[in-house]
Amino acid sequence: SQIQKRWFQNFSQPMDQIFTDLEETSHASASTAQVHIGYYNQKKVAIKILYNGIEEEAKKDLRTIKKIIWLVDTFFISISGKEVSSQLEEMIESELDLRNELKYLKQTKQVFISEKDFVFPEPITEFCTRSILVTEFIEGKKIYDFNPEEWGAKKNPYLEKMMRAYLLMIFEFNFFHADPHPGNLILLESGQLCF
Repeated sequence: SQIQKRWFQNFSQPMDQIFTDLEETSHASASTAQVHIGYYNQKKVAIKILYNGIEEEAKKDLRTIKKIIWLVDTFFISISGKEVSSQLEEMIESELDLRNELKYLKQTKQVFISEKDFVFPEPITEFCTRSILVTEFIEGKKIYDFNPEEWGAKKNPYLEKMMRAYLLMIFEFNFFHADPHPGNLILLESGQLCF
């Protein structure tokens, strides 16, 4: 399968010898990677794996974008094309290296260490590489699973916690989670919020 191919680019031992009850169908997917669920040492884990060939596709797309930026910069409006292209290339390269996501997960966990309202998945670092990120799987509801009418006139405690988290990140920690889409926010029955 596609995930096995990517796995073997990083590890010699097959996935099914490491993870039990490994789901072949992805649990979630995004533009650069997909997430599969399995168990490692009896704990449910999320295995995020970059799509095969995504790096080459990104390079092709980047070449096209650079040509468009050059055309715009040269013939229409000055936009510092070389600088824009360089920043874009750096951003894409960073996005395609899951070690960056691991680094930011660890950093976010650390700054929130004394905050009990927030949970962050524990990484399984021995299986984290440039193209694979394995973390514990946090059970809960996605923010879009709730109907806004459920809360009625009452305050939504999850929304208050999310706002508090971003205020802390911006004004106290000077570091913030820049990917707050609904799939990245998990509401736990305990009342905690997971990023």
